[in-house]
This record gives sequence, structure tokens and C-alpha cells, in this order.
Amino acid sequence: MVLINAYAQVLVGSIAEILVCWAVLGSVSQALLRDRGRWVSAILAALIASVFFGVYHFAHSPPFNTVPLVVFLSVIGLVTSAFFFVSGDVYGTIAFHNFLGITGVIGALEASGNLSAFERPIVPLLVMAVIAVALLVAAQVFFLDSGAAPAPSRVR
Repeated sequence: MVLINAYAQVLVGSIAEILVCWAVLGSVSQALLRDRGRWVSAILAALIASVFFGVYHFAHSPPFNTVPLVVFLSVIGLVTSAFFFVSGDVYGTIAFHNFLGITGVIGALEASGNLSAFERPIVPLLVMAVIAVALLVAAQVFFLDSGAAPAPSRVR
């Protein structure tokens, strides 16, 4: 139950992070840098998205908003970037990144002594996770699959 609650808590943020840092910023950076070559543009886009992801965490609560953790999260961002730029799959990247995120959340909950609160279902977290996934799918179906933009499952 702890894993399910932690996964649900991190999921909404992971969806936003993947969409902003990788699907938008990373893809746009890669497209703008395409003249430098396929691999160079992907590597530079991965670096840009990963650093932006790390810096984004200054808006979070402690301990995620400290310089050492922002640097660490930028490195985690590189792992997420590798997954995203190799797969081009937004949904898969969200799931992958979310599994990385629950490790940090469970560690922070354990360090603060609040892990036991996650041993029972936390209905608002679970409902919010379901709503976030439903909105992501609805956005793809109604806005992206209509031909207006590339679908998030294959960004390239």
C-alpha cells in the first residue's frame, strides 16, 4: 500500500515534469538543434531538459529545494532523458520517472517519520492520480490525435 500511495502522490508531478521538461522543452530543444546532428541535438536537448528539471525543484519543499539535491535531481533527469530520447514515449517516460520519484518520496517520508501514514489507502491521492491520467489521455485523444500535433506516445 505504501508503494501505491507514494506512486499516486508522485504521479501528478511526474506527468507535469515529463510534459514540460521533456515533451515540450526537450523536444523543442532537439528540433532547434537538429542542424548539429541527430546525436548532438539529442544530447544537448537531454542536458537542457535535465538541468531545467533539477532547477525546477527549487520550487519544492525541503529537502528537494537544496543545491545538492537539485544537482542530484539533474543527474536523475539525465537518466529520464536517456529513456525519453531513446523511446520517444511520453507514457513510458512518465511511468519510468515516477518509479524513480517514489524512491525519493519514500526516503523523505521515512526520514521525517511519516511513512506509516502511507500504510493505509489515501483516497484523495489515488483519486487525483486517476484524474491526472484521465486528463492526460483526454488531452491526447481530443487535442493531439485530432491531427493538430504529434501524439505524446511518439514525440519524435
